[in-house]
Amino acid sequence: MQKNSREGQETSVAVSNTSPLIALKHAGLLERLSRLFQRIVVPPSVMRELSVKERKYFQSLGFLSVEEPRDKRLVTVMKTVVDEGEAETIALALEKSSLLVIDDLKGRKLAKRLGLRIIGTLAS
Repeated sequence: MQKNSREGQETSVAVSNTSPLIALKHAGLLERLSRLFQRIVVPPSVMRELSVKERKYFQSLGFLSVEEPRDKRLVTVMKTVVDEGEAETIALALEKSSLLVIDDLKGRKLAKRLGLRIIGTLAS
């Protein structure tokens, strides 16, 4: 992993799925992600899932941004194995060559098969 200018950070961008963000928020640890990564990127489907009950909170996080995956065909193919959020998140991590933060077992297995580096809420 590459070092960046922020002390203690090994990579500047990570792509996250919904469940790790919700779990870390409920544990009071979500803000710590900004110490590990300059930016957390989520696809639109994840932001919709996050926003159901806590729209203002998640949209107010300065280190969280929303980006659309470009490869729609890849997302469509992956949706035959995982749900839309995981499919978009995995596609976005592939496009950005970024670390993927994901807890879902099917999503983790697919991401590993595709060569992505992954971590979960509690560990890798």
